[in-house]
Amino acid sequence: MVIDDEGSSAERRAARRQDTDQNWIELLDDEQWHPLGGVGGFSFLDAAGFHYYLPAAMIHTIHHGARTGLDAGVLTLNKATKPDGFSQREWHLEKWSRLDDRQRRCVARFLRYLIASEEALVDDYVASDWRTAYERYWNTVDELNGMPEKSE
Repeated sequence: MVIDDEGSSAERRAARRQDTDQNWIELLDDEQWHPLGGVGGFSFLDAAGFHYYLPAAMIHTIHHGARTGLDAGVLTLNKATKPDGFSQREWHLEKWSRLDDRQRRCVARFLRYLIASEEALVDDYVASDWRTAYERYWNTVDELNGMPEKSE
């Protein structure tokens, strides 16, 4: 937020000192940490930051529910290219670039879990967002290669 507010170098250093965790696992017990992170959240992370925070955010989401953790948009491959040539697809793929095959399969399983959980709660709106994320990319790295059809 300091960077977004065009903070000085000193203000940026002071803000960075507030980030005391040395490992993402420490975030799991930090009640002040929330995956959505306020202004921008995951959308402002580079590939290294995404790789660092993703596992903690996934665990937080499982423990606290799909509405309090990650937003489905964070994991949805947007295929659009803006008129200025900015490719949202390439931007997302760059963010995910540090994930190895095993980690990508884990994200796919995580999405299958969220879809099933939300469908069990009969929350089709939230389930459809997670399903979109899965179908636009993560099913291609999933060892099961696809979701079972939604039960009616």
